[in-house]
Amino acid sequence: MTMGRWMLIALLLGLGGLALGCGDDDDDKQPADGGAPAIYLYPETAERVSVALEPADGCALKRTVPEYGDGWDVWAEPSGRLDGKYDYLYYTARVHWDFQLEHGWAVPAERIFSWFEETLPTLGLTASETGNFLGYWSEHLPYAPCYRVYPQDNVYVDRQIGLDVEPRPDSVLRLWLVIIGEETCPVMDQPLPTGFDRNGFVVVEWGVVLRESSFVW
Repeated sequence: MTMGRWMLIALLLGLGGLALGCGDDDDDKQPADGGAPAIYLYPETAERVSVALEPADGCALKRTVPEYGDGWDVWAEPSGRLDGKYDYLYYTARVHWDFQLEHGWAVPAERIFSWFEETLPTLGLTASETGNFLGYWSEHLPYAPCYRVYPQDNVYVDRQIGLDVEPRPDSVLRLWLVIIGEETCPVMDQPLPTGFDRNGFVVVEWGVVLRESSFVW
């Protein structure tokens, strides 16, 4: 992707009012927007599954697909198909800027999408889930010369937006990536990929939080 297209995408997002920004650096309780989290359900047999999101104080859901109402109630198949037409449950939410920023990766712009393709499977996503991630963020990630990427695990995600699934899943992966734009790539303390064991009824979620002030909008 060329620099010109990067800048065009960033400009269009800014004019369109799609807020994917985060709070001030000096206040970790400033609000931020969680960008396009997707929740996948893989029961062992086809069955009805109820999913409830539980925002912490000061957090709030913004947009959901399908309509959330009082919670999602869907017919889930082992393939991950939901109600015969959805591949995942989608939402955006207002959250706190309260994440781990000690361990992450610095990735130059020219490598960011190939890096996602290589790295997301090591963090637990399947090829299909990785493809959905790339399909969305290749069109929505604003330009920066370099990206700092910090993975957030279940603990950090749960304290922002709780997740209650019935029947209870056997394996749950909630992976959010905090992404901060930089002019140059710093040396960073990289985390060790942990993978993810999929056993029984599996629930997987990926999402992204951007620091708005670090990008050209």
